[in-house]
Amino acid sequence: VPGGLAQVNIFSSLIFSGMSGAALADVGGLGKIEIEAMRKRGFAAPFSAAVTASSAVVGPIFPPSIPLIVYGSVTSVSIVQLLIAGIVPALICIALLMATAAVLALRGNMPRAARWPTFGEVLAALLPALPALLAPVLMIAGMMSGLFTPTEAAAVTAGYVLLISGLVYRELTWRHLWNAMLVTLRSTSAILIIVAAASLFGWILAVEQIPQEFAGWILQISKDPLVLLLIANLIFFAVGMFLDSTTATLLVVPVIAPPMVLAGVDPVHLGIVAIFNLMIGLLTPPMGLSLYLISSIARISLRQLLWALIPFYVPLLMTLAIITFASDLVLWLPGMLR
Repeated sequence: VPGGLAQVNIFSSLIFSGMSGAALADVGGLGKIEIEAMRKRGFAAPFSAAVTASSAVVGPIFPPSIPLIVYGSVTSVSIVQLLIAGIVPALICIALLMATAAVLALRGNMPRAARWPTFGEVLAALLPALPALLAPVLMIAGMMSGLFTPTEAAAVTAGYVLLISGLVYRELTWRHLWNAMLVTLRSTSAILIIVAAASLFGWILAVEQIPQEFAGWILQISKDPLVLLLIANLIFFAVGMFLDSTTATLLVVPVIAPPMVLAGVDPVHLGIVAIFNLMIGLLTPPMGLSLYLISSIARISLRQLLWALIPFYVPLLMTLAIITFASDLVLWLPGMLR
């Protein structure tokens, strides 16, 4: 396959997102391994970094997704519906990114494997990884079947990962478990501090009736759901350039969502559009957090990374356009659960 290792990098982001639910976790967790592997095979460092950064955007719209859970909490929309709705857009984005990587690899005559692996080699690589790969399958299947809620899915999946880490892979120690608990405590505390501040901000908005004022203003412009979605895209794109996704979701969504829903925009559809838009913000200066993290990992300048990223903005914006205009595509899987 043209640029085979780049394709592996992109698809790995989809798999890893089924365990982390965050773009920066994807970049930090797999980024260094993927970029070093690509450099050793002869890929340029800026291209390797661009592939890693752009594919990490998919993580937060494929379950489990931390930003979608935050959006659901803010808007009181079904989190299960939101998580399931992110599957098709994520697969579309991955396909477009892989096609872009293939075209760039062909044009740049980038390295590819000398031959296809044999069935035995594929099996030898797949079997040890199979228990870990089943983690996202367990979670998605459990939620779609109604076996457990998103909160219960998190607990079941975490328990499953602990089980296979200790009994199957035999890599989990008490020290590793303690460190994981500390990291979780710090991350959760940071998010809850933001949530607490956002709750106060939300109370001020409610008292001052700002959402009602904004709703009246935006509905004066147009009551066409598509026009309103385009306006929302512009707002989220601008906000994503300066704020991280969690802060933007907590501060901006409570103002924008009510008039959109009032005009007939499905709140689940709006959630996917908003969160994917904010994820693209991780790759846009001046405050794109993924840009700074990946340039540090790849040891390249921000200028080099941005030049290499230009072709990858195309599939990301194409995906955003598809999920904005093709609401039926986004709502197809959640519709099966209603």
